[in-house]
Amino acid sequence: MREGPRCARSVAPSAATAQIGAGRGRDVVCVTGSELASAIANETRLPPGEAAAALQAALRRIQAALARGEAVQLLGFGTFEVQARSAPGGHGPWTGRVPAFRPGASLRRAVRP
Repeated sequence: MREGPRCARSVAPSAATAQIGAGRGRDVVCVTGSELASAIANETRLPPGEAAAALQAALRRIQAALARGEAVQLLGFGTFEVQARSAPGGHGPWTGRVPAFRPGASLRRAVRP
């Protein structure tokens, strides 16, 4: 894991990257897909290649469901969904569908101070 506001720039655009706490005045922690796969392998004792394949399969399924306009609920963790956004006004307004995440109760409790 890398910490700091510039960590996302140090990762290739094709790598799966998560920014935790971005844009909220908090430190940003970036985790690549390979780091997640390594953590999965360590915790489940799967071979690293199988853990990476499992992670990629899960991410592809979530992405495909969102592309079809379906929500994906991971009980206790949260729900990924597609939301329609209207133009905010200003120069070059953009409208369309955007992915969104709503945290579940367990996740909210885990991060609550």
